[in-house]
This record gives sequence, structure tokens and C-alpha cells, in this order.
Amino acid sequence: MADRYWVGGSGNWSDDDNHWATSSGGTPANGNIPTASDNVNFDILSGTGTVTIDSAAVCLDFVESAASTITTFAGTATLAVSGSFTLGLLSTWSATGTITFNATGTGKTITTTGTSLSCSVTFNGSGGGWTLQDNISSSNNTLTLSTGTLDTNGKTVTVSSFTVGGAGTKTLTLGASTITVGSNGVNFSGSNLTFNANTSTFSVNGGLSNTFGTLTFNNFTITRATASQLTVSGSDTFANFTWNAGANKTSTLSFSGNPTTTSTFTVSGNSAINRLLVFSSVLGTTRTITAAAVSLTNVDFQDITGAGAATWSGTSVGNALGNSNITFTTPVTRYWIGGTGSWSATTEWAATSGGAGSAGVPLCHDTVIFDANSFSAGSQTVTADMPRLGAGIDFSAATNNPTLNTSTPVTFFGSLALATGMTWSASNTATCQARSSVNLTTSGVSIGVTIAINAPSGTVNLQDSFTSTTAITLNNGTLNTNNQVVSTANFSSSNSNVRALTLGSTTWSCSSTGTTWNIATSTNMTLSANTSSIVISETGTTSKTFAGGGLTYNNLTITGDDVTISGNNTFTSLTLNNKAEAEGTIIGTGSTQTITTAAGFSTNGAVDELVKLSGVAGGGAESISVSSGNVCDDFMNLTNVVGTGGATFYAGANSTDGTGNTGWSFTACPAVGGVVVGTRLALMGVGF
Repeated sequence: MADRYWVGGSGNWSDDDNHWATSSGGTPANGNIPTASDNVNFDILSGTGTVTIDSAAVCLDFVESAASTITTFAGTATLAVSGSFTLGLLSTWSATGTITFNATGTGKTITTTGTSLSCSVTFNGSGGGWTLQDNISSSNNTLTLSTGTLDTNGKTVTVSSFTVGGAGTKTLTLGASTITVGSNGVNFSGSNLTFNANTSTFSVNGGLSNTFGTLTFNNFTITRATASQLTVSGSDTFANFTWNAGANKTSTLSFSGNPTTTSTFTVSGNSAINRLLVFSSVLGTTRTITAAAVSLTNVDFQDITGAGAATWSGTSVGNALGNSNITFTTPVTRYWIGGTGSWSATTEWAATSGGAGSAGVPLCHDTVIFDANSFSAGSQTVTADMPRLGAGIDFSAATNNPTLNTSTPVTFFGSLALATGMTWSASNTATCQARSSVNLTTSGVSIGVTIAINAPSGTVNLQDSFTSTTAITLNNGTLNTNNQVVSTANFSSSNSNVRALTLGSTTWSCSSTGTTWNIATSTNMTLSANTSSIVISETGTTSKTFAGGGLTYNNLTITGDDVTISGNNTFTSLTLNNKAEAEGTIIGTGSTQTITTAAGFSTNGAVDELVKLSGVAGGGAESISVSSGNVCDDFMNLTNVVGTGGATFYAGANSTDGTGNTGWSFTACPAVGGVVVGTRLALMGVGF
């Protein structure tokens, strides 16, 4: 072990010829660059200027005396300190390379003397122990404890992210410290942690992530005032938990565990319209919050059970469903009276039809009605500027052809009825999160927003024809099309949530490009195809995909071009009515499309207007499977398609063999009883 002294004022850490000496004010020499066993010293004889950490630097103790004349530490390279660390009074730490404290012994101290750091700080030394001597601030960076013992000693720590992680043995002791954390939050992960919260306070502008299991905090306060979606994970215990959210409408706080507050659980929105949503991180999965006392104001709950000695009630408490043991504000009916206006404007709402305004903006569990007294002139607009609109929304009696403008994503929790002649504008998502059987009535209105169904244990029933220029997305619950005609750009339900689609006799047309029908992941999906038909109709040159997810459908009709059918699906009938299209229909790589009867496969090809059907892999890896009978067709252009399953496949004498086909005869189908009927036949009593 030796001492190294900086001399010569400004320079690079790696420049030993000009800046490292073996004594204070001594002569620098080659070979004096500090090692991990050497103490580095900056003092009154170091000269004035900037020390640039230009390459990975190491030392034992880092000591800057109060008399040091060095003004700045700069550079982007890392610094590893194996001992204690002390900064002087006058220097600035603008270096951005991480400082790693890697001591393997205890008794090390960290003294910043009020200097704010511009770098992340890591404690990672097996057997190491560090105690803060004063406050430490690195507000745009991360403090990480990976291995060793850190005692914050009641000091204030200000960082962007406070992280404890890894498998190393570590102890964190906070004393009476206030840990002020920026938007990147508090992150605990890994194993082998001893955590002593003592009387500390976490003051956090972000969330809490904890995968250790259960930790015990003292006070945990969220300070973020801007719009944010924060998560608290882990089933931790808090003495007090507090978030008084700021003046915005989209603040949310989700829990992925079941926390306990031994004193007071405080959550509040800024006002009746700037509300806070407290909810489970998994829709439909209940989280239990146990508290000795609660303070609840302008807050909505979803999938939360209130527990403990607290009386779970407050001021303006909304029920976004799935909750228990929480007393909610009594539901009411609110009537729109103001013509053009914003949903959040109190003056637009009355307690009775045509009544006085300022009755209060509807809570998420209230009923909302627009009727003959709502709009005094044509084409007046309601701008839905709040994220949670109501338990039931009814425009059916509205007059004067109003417009509903959902300029931001919105959620409703019950039935929705539109009025004939009205307009629903904007292109965001409107989500139904009902938990019971509810109705969707469009009254002929073309929907300009994506309708998302997130309704665990709930059912959305269409009451009339549904037309959308965008999409329907089924994430949770049941969509019952109720035999109605449906026309959308696309349909998506590719996830593993429990959900069901009941089609009845519906004809569903999808008119977009891309994955226009998407149940690629069909886990936990119940599809009742009944006598329905699905039509893929877009004829442009951009590719389309019917991702069936290996489910059983009734009729799939392809009238568009460049349509790939993916998944090993089963159809009562597969109808290719896309003659003369350039790409036609493609069977997805390695997939088999099963048709339940020989008559179930048909095309509309004609002379000089062949229907093109191909497999994508080349060499006939993609298949059409029919179990028995004669599959009879003609006027096809067939490439790389296997006919399999037991039936006999006749492509027809007027079809083109594009190579790579097996199991097909490019001849006319045999006559039935000596009589040829048309060009497409089916034997054994099966219809044409």
C-alpha cells in the first residue's frame, strides 16, 4: 500500500508522468498511477483545475482535503474505491462514470461534504461495510447495493433510482434517513438481503418494485404530481403509505401484491375530476390491502379488497368493479344538459333531465344519460376528457345528432347505447370493463374508435349491427355478437386470458390489412362458431393474415387478395371467392386447414380468372385436409399444397399445376351416376 498525490493542476488521471507523485507537492513520475492498494490524495499542493477520469481508475482511499484547490472532477470512465471516500469543500463532481465501492472490510466511510455527484454509485464488496457521514446526492442517477453492508446513518439520499439487487449477501440499514427517489423508483430484487427500515422515509417520484417477497418499510410516500401510471409490487408492510396525486386525470396506482399498512393508508386524487385509480395489476385478480386506518379522497378502486381495522370509506370514492369491503359513494344518475362541452365540466351535468347544472361530474359507477334536453342545436359535441366515464352510458334518446369525441382513451363499466344519427369521433380506444351481462347498441353509428372488451366474468352483447372503421379487441370476458352483422377493420384476441367469442349466425367482415383476424394465441379462448361466416375482404396488394389459432370455425370466405391462413384450423367450409387476384390465398407455413366435409371446399374460378392457392414453404408442406369423399373443384392455380386426410382431391381439368402439389388430380371430378353436374361435384350424397 502506498500514497499517491495529485500534482500539476488540470490533467488526465492516466497521465502519471505529469500528475501522480509519491508525496504532497512531489515530482510526478512514470509508474505512479494508483492501484487498488494505493490511497489517492488531493490537497493544497495539487494545483488548480480539473481532474479528468479518462480511463478505468482504482484506488484504496479517495481523500480530497478541505484545503484542496482542485475545482472539478470530470470524465466518463469508472472509478473503483476499495476504501473510504472523502470530497473537499470546493470541488464539483461532474464525472459521469459509475463510482463502485468494492471494499471487502468494514468501517469504510462516505463523505461528500455537500458535493452533488453526476454519476451512479454502486456498493458491491463481499464483506464490505460503508457508513454515510453526510448527505449524498446524485439526483439523475442510480444508487445500487449489490453486496456488503450500507448504513445510511440517518442521512438524506437523493437519487433517480434506489436499487438493491443481486444474489450477494447484503444489509441495508436506514436509520432516520429520508431516501428521496426520482421517477425511476425503488427497485428491490435478488436474494440474501437484511433490511432495517428503522424510522426512515422513502419519498418517491416513482413506483416500488420488490421481488424479494415481503419487506417492512417505515414511511413510504409517493410524491409524483404529474400524470403517471405507478406500480407497487410485493406484499410489503408499511407504517404509513401515502400518495396525494397531482392535478391530472390519468394517475393510476397498481398493486401486484397484498400490502399491509400498520398505521394509515392514504390515497387521494387532486379533485373530483383529477381522480386517482387504485387497482390490481391483473384485471380480475383481487389484491387485498390491509390497513389500520385509511384516508380516501377522490379515488376509484378496481379489484381491491379492503381489510384490517380500517373503516374503508371516504370522500368521493368510486367503484370501478371487482372490489369488496369498501364503502363507495352512493351511485346516482347524471343528465347532460349543456350541449357542447367537456365531460369534466361540472356545469354540464344535472341530477334530472333538463334540470339545473353543477350537479357533479359522474363517478365511474354512476349512470349517464343524454336525452332530448341534452342538445339544443345540431352537431353539438361532448368531449370525453376523463378516463372513466360511467357504469352505463345512454344516448338513445338524444336528439340533434350530437358528436361524442373521445380524444383520449376512455373506459366504461356497463351498457352503452348510441343514438341514430350521432357521430363518435377520434381514434383512441374505448374499453368496456363490465363484470356482468351488458349491451352494446350502436343504432347504425359507424364507430371510429377501437372497442376493447376487458370484462372478466362479464358479457358484452351486441344489440344491432356493428360497424367500425377500426377494430374490436377481446381481452377478457365474453363477446356475444348475438347473430348481428359485424363489419370491422380487424378483430384481435391473441392472449392467454379467459375469454369467449359467441358468433351465432353472424357474418363478420374484416376489411383491413395486416393480421386482420388475430387469435394467434388461443389459450383459454372458447370459440362458439355456430353458423357464422367470417369474410376477409381487402383486395389491395398489402398482405393480410387470418390467424385462426387452431380453433374450429364455421365458414371462412376469402374475397380479398394476398391472404394467409395461419394455424391448424378446422372449418365447416372454406370458400375462396377471390378469382383473378395476384397472390390469392396462402396456407401458412407448415399448417393444415381441415374442412369437415368434401363439399366444404369451394372456389369461384372461371376461364382466365383462376383462383390462386399456395403453400408458403415450397415443396408441399402446407395442407388441405378432408376426411372422406371427393373434393371437386376447377379453375385453380395450385402450388405447394398437399391434399390429405382420406378424401380424393380433384383440382379440375382447367386448373394449373404450379408444382409442389401432392394428393391432387388435375382432372375433372367423376360424374355422379354417369351424369356430370357442373364443374364441381361432391360424391356420396354430399351437397355441391
